[in-house]
Amino acid sequence: MTRKQLKTEDIERFLTCDPPSGSEFSDLSDEDTEITDESLFDSQLNINDDGLSDVLCFDQDEFERLMDEYDNDALDYQVSDKVFDQSFVVKKPNVPNIEEPSTSSDVVSNKKIVKQKKYIGRNKLNKIRPSANKIIKKKNKTVKFQNKKCPEKWYAGKDNKYEGNIPEFTGEVNAIDACTPYGYFIQLFPDSIFELIARESCQYAAQNNNFTYSVTPNEIKAFIGINIIMTYIKYPNTRMYWSTSEPGIRMDQIANVMAVNRFSLIKRYLHFANNLSVPNLNDRYWKIRPVLDILHKTFHDCASPTEHVSIDEMMIPFKGKSHLKQYIQSKPKKWGFKIWVQANSNGYVNCFEPYQASTVDRTKYGPIGDSVLNLCHALHGKNHKLFMDNLFTSLAVIRQLRSFDIWVIGTVRINRVPQIQSSLVPGKQLQRGSCTIATSKDNITVVRWMDKREVHMISSYAGAEPIDEIVRYDKKEKTRIKVDRPFCIQEYNKFMGGVDFMDRLISHYPHGFKNKKWYLRIFFQFMNIAIVNAWILYRQSPNPPLSLLRFKASIATSLTQLNSTAERLKKRGRPSSSPCASPAPFPNPKKTKTAQNKTIPEIKYDGENHWPKKFEMKSALRCHDDQCRSRTRYKCSKCDEPVCPECMENFHTQK
Repeated sequence: MTRKQLKTEDIERFLTCDPPSGSEFSDLSDEDTEITDESLFDSQLNINDDGLSDVLCFDQDEFERLMDEYDNDALDYQVSDKVFDQSFVVKKPNVPNIEEPSTSSDVVSNKKIVKQKKYIGRNKLNKIRPSANKIIKKKNKTVKFQNKKCPEKWYAGKDNKYEGNIPEFTGEVNAIDACTPYGYFIQLFPDSIFELIARESCQYAAQNNNFTYSVTPNEIKAFIGINIIMTYIKYPNTRMYWSTSEPGIRMDQIANVMAVNRFSLIKRYLHFANNLSVPNLNDRYWKIRPVLDILHKTFHDCASPTEHVSIDEMMIPFKGKSHLKQYIQSKPKKWGFKIWVQANSNGYVNCFEPYQASTVDRTKYGPIGDSVLNLCHALHGKNHKLFMDNLFTSLAVIRQLRSFDIWVIGTVRINRVPQIQSSLVPGKQLQRGSCTIATSKDNITVVRWMDKREVHMISSYAGAEPIDEIVRYDKKEKTRIKVDRPFCIQEYNKFMGGVDFMDRLISHYPHGFKNKKWYLRIFFQFMNIAIVNAWILYRQSPNPPLSLLRFKASIATSLTQLNSTAERLKKRGRPSSSPCASPAPFPNPKKTKTAQNKTIPEIKYDGENHWPKKFEMKSALRCHDDQCRSRTRYKCSKCDEPVCPECMENFHTQK
C-alpha cells in the first residue's frame, strides 16, 4: 500500500486558502464543525485515505484510541518529538478566520513529519493520541471519540474504615400482638382475601356458563382450612379423606366440614382476578396479582424489618405448562417459579417480587439490580444491614444502596469488580485461613479469603478486622484445625440465611397436590408463607410456645369451625325405623365419657347470635362457665356448649 507524505506546505495551503464558492464551508459558524464530505477535504489536501492523512485532529493524549482504528494496517510513520507542541490541534476551518493566516500556536511552523524507512512496531511508537471528543474520518465513516471513565482505583492491603465500628441502626422493630394462632394468621391473611376469592370465583363460574354456582367467604375459609390439614396429614388421593368404604381412612375433621363434591367444585372455580379485564398487559402474574398485593401490604404492616435483612431467590415447585416457570440446576426443586424475597434473619418475609424476565424495563443497574432496589423500598434511612449472594451484588447497586443508608455485605463474582485482580494476592499464594483485601477510594472493600477454595466478599462497611477463629476439618491431616475468619465472613454466615430458613419451614408441611393451574400453586405457596410468618411472630410473643405443626392445626381448626356448611350436611329425612337391625354380637360396653370439643375463641367471643336453647336430655350437664358449679339443660345455640341462661354473658366475655 503506497502512502504519501503529509507536508507542512499542504497544511499551510489548506489553512490560508479561500473556501470554494457555493461550498458547505461558506456557511460555517465560528465553532468547530464536523466535516463529513470526504471528496472536498481530500481535494484541498491532495492526499489519500491511508495512514495519518485520515486524521483531521491530533493530540498527544488521545492517539492511542486512534491506533485501535488501524489494527489491521501497518503503521509506517513516526512523529518526532519536535513535530507538534503539547497543545497543537489541527482544527477544521472557520469561515471568519480563513482569509487571515493564524498566528496562534495552532499554526504549524518549522515542523516536519519524518517517514520511517524501517518498520516500527506499535509498541515502539510515540504515544500521541487525538484529543477527547474530536472527530476523525476513516473509510467514509465519521467517528466521535468519547471520554473514558476513570478506572476504578483500589488500595491494596487497606481495610474498611469502619473496621468493626458498624453504623448504628436507627429504626424501630415493631410487630402485631394477638392471643391465638388464628389471631396472628387473620392479620397476615385478612378477610379481604376471602371476600376477593368468593367474588372472583362466582364471576369466573358465570364466565364458564355456570350461573347457579355461589360461594361465601366462610366456605372459602373452610376450604383453606381443609387444605392446611392436608399439608400435615397426607393421603395419596384427595378423595380418601372422605372414604366411606374404609372407616379407618376417613378423616372426620375434613369430611364433616364439607362434602367431597363441594370441595372439588370450589377448587374448580377458585379464581383471583377477572379474566375479562386485564389491568396490565406487562404483568405476567396478573391472575394472582390482587392476592399478592394484599399480602405485600400486610407483611409490611404486621412487622417491621429488623436491623439485619437478606435478599435471596425462592423457588415455587411447578412442572406443569407455563411460560413463567424457570429451570435452575443448582436448586433442589429445579423447575418452578422464581420469586425474589427480602426476609429478616429469623425467616420473616418482609417483601417479595415475582421474577418476570424481560417485561421489566432495564436501567443502568440491570433487571436484577432494579429488583434489589425495589425490595429495599422500606429500608431507607435506617442503617439496615443487607446481605446478598453473588447474583445480586455489583458496585453500582452497592453504591446506590449506600446512598439510602443501607449497608451491604455479599459474595461477589470477581469479574464484576474492575481493576481488582492486580490489588489482591493470587489465591495460589494464600494458605488456608489467610486473606487479602483491597479498598476503593469511596470505602468499598473486597476480601479474598482462602478456605477450601477462594471466597470473595464485597462490603460497604465490613472488612477483615476483627478476625476470629473457627474450626474446620483438614482432610490431609485428618483432624480438626483452627482457621482465621475475616469479620465480613462472620457477619455473612450469621445473618444471610433468612430466606433459606423460610424455605426449610415450608418444606416440612408443603402443599403437594398437583394442579394444572399455575396460579393455584403460587397461591398455596404464599398461604404457607403467611402461616410461617404468623408462627414466627407468635414465637416472639409471651404466649405459650407451640410447634409449627400444632400452630397450623390450630389455624385449620379455627377456619373449619367458622363454616356453617356442616349444618347442611346433617342427614335429612325421617330416622330409620327398620326392625331388621342386626343385634350386637356382644353386650353393650360400658359407656365412657368423651372429651367435648371446646369452642375456639374466635367464635366464642365474636358477640353474635349467642342464645340459650333448651335441649331434652336424660341428665343435666355441668355448666361450662368457670364461675358456675351447677348443672343445666341449656346450651348456647352457636357454641353448642352447656351454659346456664344466667351465665351466658359471663361465659362469652373474654377475660
